[in-house]
Amino acid sequence: MKTASSNNRVALVVLVSALWAAAGSAQQQPAPAAAPEPQQPAQTAAAPPSDRPVTGSIDFGYRWTVKEYGNNNMYRSIVNLGDGPKLFDAALSFRSLRPSYTDRVDVQLNSWGGEPYSTARVSARKEGIYELGFVYRNISYYNNIPSFANPLLESGLPSFDSQNGYDIHRRLFDVTLDIFPNRRFSPYFVYSRSAGTGPGLLTFVGPGNEYLSNRRIDDAVNIFRAGSHLNFSKANFTLEFGGSRFRDDLRVFYGPGGANPGNRRTPLLGETLRLDSADQQYGGGSTTFFTRHSATLRPFRWMDLSGEFLFNQPSLNATLRELAAGNLVSSPDLRRNTGQTVTGTAQALRPHPSGTASLVLRPLDRLRIVQSYYTDRFHLSSFSALNQNLTGVAGLLGFVLPPAVSEANTNLVYFSSNYNRYQAEAMFDLHPRVTVRGGYRKIWSEVLHGDPSDPEAADRGRQRQQVALAGVDVRLPANLTLFGAAEVSSGDSALVRTSLLDYQRVKVRGRWKPLKWATVNGTLALLRNFNGRPDINLAYRSHESSLSLVLSPRGGRRLNLMLDYMHSALASDMFIILVPFFNRDISRYDQNGHQVGAYVNLGLTKNARFDFGGSMVVVDGSRPTRFYQPQADLVLPFRSKVSWIAGWRFYDFNETQFRSEAFRSHLFLTGLRITM
Repeated sequence: MKTASSNNRVALVVLVSALWAAAGSAQQQPAPAAAPEPQQPAQTAAAPPSDRPVTGSIDFGYRWTVKEYGNNNMYRSIVNLGDGPKLFDAALSFRSLRPSYTDRVDVQLNSWGGEPYSTARVSARKEGIYELGFVYRNISYYNNIPSFANPLLESGLPSFDSQNGYDIHRRLFDVTLDIFPNRRFSPYFVYSRSAGTGPGLLTFVGPGNEYLSNRRIDDAVNIFRAGSHLNFSKANFTLEFGGSRFRDDLRVFYGPGGANPGNRRTPLLGETLRLDSADQQYGGGSTTFFTRHSATLRPFRWMDLSGEFLFNQPSLNATLRELAAGNLVSSPDLRRNTGQTVTGTAQALRPHPSGTASLVLRPLDRLRIVQSYYTDRFHLSSFSALNQNLTGVAGLLGFVLPPAVSEANTNLVYFSSNYNRYQAEAMFDLHPRVTVRGGYRKIWSEVLHGDPSDPEAADRGRQRQQVALAGVDVRLPANLTLFGAAEVSSGDSALVRTSLLDYQRVKVRGRWKPLKWATVNGTLALLRNFNGRPDINLAYRSHESSLSLVLSPRGGRRLNLMLDYMHSALASDMFIILVPFFNRDISRYDQNGHQVGAYVNLGLTKNARFDFGGSMVVVDGSRPTRFYQPQADLVLPFRSKVSWIAGWRFYDFNETQFRSEAFRSHLFLTGLRITM
């Protein structure tokens, strides 16, 4: 029989839950992560023992490539590993054996020597006093895929370059200082910088045509953050303030180099279009101040509260300068011109608050209720002024125009977005081995775009979606666990044509460990999405399944075996609008892919190892593709702390539809591993 205190606790939980749900009905930034492909046998630096001030290892050597044949642009877009001396990996730990300003310093270096993704990490700490971290990343991003969004290929014309290519070097570094970590009062300071520069390819968009041109990218952003953690027995708080400065300079230019016919190779209103020269320069700068506050409260043993609020208000100033010459035709104005000059300026301001709050209740030992509310709101006010001067003007189809035309336009635009999401989910332990989940999610958002002086003519959009949630976790004997989750949604509108609207999603994961040294994992994911609006008519279907096996007898000292297989299939049908006449067509895409991987790690002698295996990707459908990547690595010690390392990689990529993009290449590496 329940006690009075238990009944009061349940009643209080129900009341709090109801009030939370009523309030719910009435920002986080994603951090890109890049993972470099391993290029040498894996190693791990051991923790330094007390009697050794320096421990770790260094891998260095030389790599060379043997290219059998193929498209070098595709090789660089997908693999981009080159020849030369390399520092493959270094992991060093320095420990102070007597009182000093630092207790320990760790240094990690990965992939140096002209590699596409190089990193350096340095951390220093004094127990209970400070933790200092420095991370540097040097990324060489190359992308030049000729078949990507290239209308010339559909016309049967040869094209060896992408119309949206990059060859950028981006450098990023972060410095973090935590003072009195894990203390009641723990301030911190963070500085981050990202800067990129390099050439590329992009189309110069002129009236009635697009012309492949060169571009130059130069951008940088600096972010400063400072704050403090406040830690108490039943509460934790974070107060943070910061600011950022951003600049972006982009130049698109062509010539001198002869007439550029562009993507359109047929006359427009009887005129053959061409571009003789162009120079288009964009410049932008932004200053932002932001604040972030978060709190976690545990007022009762059966209740947790947490929340976060963010606010930033960036201001942007942008300029445009453009010079172009050629035979340029504007069909709406029934005119052609041989030269044009464009100048423009723009300013924008965007206040952006966002926040999230969550409530976790445990009214019973076997029941947990989780509720959360998230909102993201901003409005953008912008003003732009554009001046255009045309020379060599002539009318078409009998229209008579002056030889020079000057035009000026101003534009005042207001855009606002209000996104909200509420979710409630309950988890109940039916049995010590079985947990069931059920819940509800509601999404509602609105956007407004238009001239603030004429609100009645503004474009409006909204999203309304309700989702039912269900799941079960089963922990069976013999180390077998199963996890299942399902979502069913009914929506009446979406803001983006490809967004989830009326959809059903199922996810199943399983893990079986029949032996201490054997693990089997499997996954299954199904998704069906439909948007029946007459101008969209989206039907999307996807299926993903995977199975993996890991064998590590005797802790993997002599043998490790890893096998994995993944199958994915998707099909999409949707109405699209074709320019320049805005007629409707159907876009269809089908893909049926298989990915297989097998890797074996063999311990030959005391410290000698031989690793081999590889992966294979086979894709059929709208874009059939084959990609094979076998590999092998060898580690042979010849002194107590020195080992010889060698490796081989093979890349074989081909596409049935675009055979000119195929390549085949061998990579060999040799070097030394020095252990300290």
